[in-house]
Amino acid sequence: AAFVKQISTEENKALMEWIQKNAATLGQDPKAREEALMKHVQEVQNNATTRIDENNAMLEKDYQLRRRAQQSLALNLSRISPASALTFGSMTLARTGVDAYDRFLSSVRVYKPIYTKWINSKMGSSVQSLQGGEQIDISDMPQHSYKPEGLQQTTLRALPDFGLMIGLILVFFVGAYISFLHYDVR
Repeated sequence: AAFVKQISTEENKALMEWIQKNAATLGQDPKAREEALMKHVQEVQNNATTRIDENNAMLEKDYQLRRRAQQSLALNLSRISPASALTFGSMTLARTGVDAYDRFLSSVRVYKPIYTKWINSKMGSSVQSLQGGEQIDISDMPQHSYKPEGLQQTTLRALPDFGLMIGLILVFFVGAYISFLHYDVR
């Protein structure tokens, strides 16, 4: 939040300096003045968006690396239980597991710059939109699309969990059976 506030302050200051510097050269033609101002505002806005996106990408990358390491450790430790293996395998088949969630977030990260570019072009179209006096036409807004994995890929992804579950069940059953055979009833 502090980074965004700093950028906003810098960009507002740069915009005011540009307006003061170019006030005399813009002349009395309101249309030329509005076009020049909108061009500069769009440049400032694109610059600010780029800087914010770069900072956010760096923070997101660091966060995702740490989260994946912690998540991987937790998932692998919990797979000791056949119930967890069944849960993870079922979630994978239902396409509601951790991997499906990560793929969805990845598609959102791909969509974000497309949307940002679109909204910046809409906001930069007129001075009235900056003042909140104009509605933005969203009919040409780019749509986010997410395509989940197919059944074959999810089945292959779920096989290790179901195999582990069956293996653990067999190991526990054999252990219980051997223990029962060695038990002395007297």
